[in-house]
Amino acid sequence: MSELQRILDTLINNEKSGHAGLLNYTTATMRELLRRLDGPHRGFKSVHIAGTNGKGSTAHMLSGILSGAGYKTGLYISPHLERVTERISINGRMISERRLTAILRVVLDQSRDGLLDPTYFDALTAAAFKYFHDESVDIAVVETGLGGRLDSTNVLSPMISIITAISLDHTKLLGPELRDIATEKAGIIKPRVPVVTCNSSGDAFSSIAAMAREKKSALYIIDRDFQIGTSPHGGGESLSYSFGRRRIENIRLGPRGSFQTVNAALAITAALLLGRRGFPLSPDVVRRSLGGLVIPGRLQIMSEKPHIIFDPAHNPDALRGIVGHISMEYPGEKPVFVVCFMKDKDIEGLFLALAAASPDAIIYYPLNDERAYIPDPSMKSVHGVPLYILGGEDADSRLRAILGLMEGHSRIIVATGSFRIYPAVKRLALLAGR
Repeated sequence: MSELQRILDTLINNEKSGHAGLLNYTTATMRELLRRLDGPHRGFKSVHIAGTNGKGSTAHMLSGILSGAGYKTGLYISPHLERVTERISINGRMISERRLTAILRVVLDQSRDGLLDPTYFDALTAAAFKYFHDESVDIAVVETGLGGRLDSTNVLSPMISIITAISLDHTKLLGPELRDIATEKAGIIKPRVPVVTCNSSGDAFSSIAAMAREKKSALYIIDRDFQIGTSPHGGGESLSYSFGRRRIENIRLGPRGSFQTVNAALAITAALLLGRRGFPLSPDVVRRSLGGLVIPGRLQIMSEKPHIIFDPAHNPDALRGIVGHISMEYPGEKPVFVVCFMKDKDIEGLFLALAAASPDAIIYYPLNDERAYIPDPSMKSVHGVPLYILGGEDADSRLRAILGLMEGHSRIIVATGSFRIYPAVKRLALLAGR
């Protein structure tokens, strides 16, 4: 075990065990920890992003645009796919394990002096902020972990706030209704700091708009203040974006999925607003940056034969987006889904979203994880779709069982439901290629 992992294992990891609740949680520990570190979060400019779906993609897109324009750009995201160092990067280059270990030692030394008890996410957030400060980034794009109002990242005073699509997720923590969840997400809005959102109607929009009014923050809303749509280009289709008098034509998106166009619109709008605040950039930078962008783990093609696709969609709305993309890109094909869900998710809603794709089968891959949902072994189908629950064999045996089950079925495997199965899917792709 590495020293970095030993340090992280000493911390309370709510991501691993599941959050007990937000009732007694505040940002006080984080604020005091940063004070002891001499306030690194005040040493760089930032954009803060909250939302249920799309915040990671939007963060990658905005970071890519800013990096492409020549700015030294930090990016802080969560969770990670394989290595914790993926969460912290500058201009697309991850922090080294050695550097993160050294910074975390400093963070924890400051915590012990006065008996602070930062969580895993607190410590990583503080480490990211110290790294960005020490490296003198021009700007950092920072994604919330959970919610917004009480999130560890909500100590920033950003130049722009972004709120991506809001849907029902983490309802036991953030509230049972969209308005409750949106109120928590809107907690990142700061006084007189512009807000960009794709939530344009309903309870989610009402909560965001109310917070923006309270904070006297300008609110930029998709389809009212900025638009994005398809336009013909070179015999195919590209994207056309407009924001007031600004238009950017012929945008080709590297990230796959029609739902990514909304995330792109949010990122472009934030970039143009930053252009008014000391970060000018050209339309060519936007085209080049988004066209060449690869977001790890988002509709990622892991193997061609068989065709294995991974996406970490983990709530019904996100899964419906994946199902819609698969049906458009592979018309007439009936995929096989390989899934694992966390037990604090809407399990029934997730299975319903999968069944809507009329797949050949659903293969459930149980993780050895205290948060993972384990189906009743007697279940043989869900909503009329055959369900195969893999047994307790070692990991490679389970993966070979998946390939065996694929015989006679579609050769398209869509692995989804959680970030946590990414390493297994990567291994599946390697075994399939042998």
